[in-house]
Amino acid sequence: MAIDEQPEAEPTLGQRAGPLNLNAEGAELNISSSDGSLIMRLWADSVRKEGPDINVAEGVLQFEMSEGSSLLVRVSSCLINIEDDDLMTVSGDIKGNIRGTGQYFSGSHLSWDRSGNAIEVDEVYYVGPNIEVRGERMTVELDPDNLRVTFDGPVEAGV
Repeated sequence: MAIDEQPEAEPTLGQRAGPLNLNAEGAELNISSSDGSLIMRLWADSVRKEGPDINVAEGVLQFEMSEGSSLLVRVSSCLINIEDDDLMTVSGDIKGNIRGTGQYFSGSHLSWDRSGNAIEVDEVYYVGPNIEVRGERMTVELDPDNLRVTFDGPVEAGV
């Protein structure tokens, strides 16, 4: 490398998610981290991507967690913002299923912290084994050996 040359900057996660701008029908996007590992899959009827933002009319997201677990989330009229390798947010109509646990939730905003292997869902309605909860915020720590669900703010619960 010559002295005047600058090293090429590593592409951002939003850039690795595909072209900077994209409009597609019947799309499937696989998003990988800087080390090449799969982070998220998106299957959607209609997608519009503008920079790090992805607009989805109807679709399914599969978040790949550490230790091989995954989280399926059905979305409609949503905006996905890819902030970096470890943080992604989803706003819109969100319905989720924590695979293999019998736990379901819905909400309006989801934040995913890949490095912490956790999600937070705002304005949440949660159904788990023998319980229903409405709350301001739910945090799910997705450790496959010890899944932990906690709630913040005012909650209403029923058995």
